[in-house]
Formats: sequence, structure tokens, C-alpha cells
Amino acid sequence: MDCKMLKEIYFCHYQVQYPWIEQQMHFDTRTMYFLSKVIAWLYPQYRFEWLPLTFAKSVSSELDFVQEARNSERAAKNFRNNKIVRIPNVFWELTTRQVLTMEFYAGHKIDDLDFLSEIGVDPEKVNLSQLL
Repeated sequence: MDCKMLKEIYFCHYQVQYPWIEQQMHFDTRTMYFLSKVIAWLYPQYRFEWLPLTFAKSVSSELDFVQEARNSERAAKNFRNNKIVRIPNVFWELTTRQVLTMEFYAGHKIDDLDFLSEIGVDPEKVNLSQLL
């Protein structure tokens, strides 16, 4: 699905979460926690027992598309006066924890090195302050 009829015609971008991904993430983080405990038992100098919990928190926030939509709106607010950076609008009536629906923009990602080269931008010299 690449477009959807709303009150007006928009081209939309959809992100749909695989139905099994959250369960897989829980299994993976439990496995990491177990392995971390085993390593800590075998090697008392091991000091990374905090890592699985930190990873789990980070990944679980990435799996919440409502939170991702809020982050997108915050980024849009931060870049509202910038004529170069465009942040797509979120269609909240079509967004859930597992489906993110946003306005579609054709463009290039910041890590598209070929494009940056084409327009004469040296990736080694680019920094966020140039976009603000």
C-alpha cells in the first residue's frame, strides 16, 4: 500500500509492524539477560549486566509507533523554520502502536552518499548545525 484516500488525496507512507516482532523481542532480551548473568558468573570482572535492560527499553520504545509519531512531530516542530529539512505529517486517525501512517515525501536520506556527492556536499564536512 503506497497511498490512501483521506479527506483529500495524499500519498502516504505506511510502516506496519510484523505481528510476531514484539514477542520475538521479548524472547531475545530474556536470552540476552540470561547470557549476561552467565557471563557475569563465569567472569566476575564483567560489568555489563545493565546492557540487556537498556537494550530492551530502547527496542521497546522503537516498537511503539505512536511514540515514533510523537518523536516525528517533535522533530517537525524543531525544524519548522528550516527550508531544507521536511518532516512528514502524521495521520493520527490511521496510526496505532503497530501501524504508522505519514505523509509521503520523495527525497533522499541524509546517509545517501551518492546523492550528497551529486549535489556537491562533502559528507565528512556535514554536521547537524548546518541544517539548523
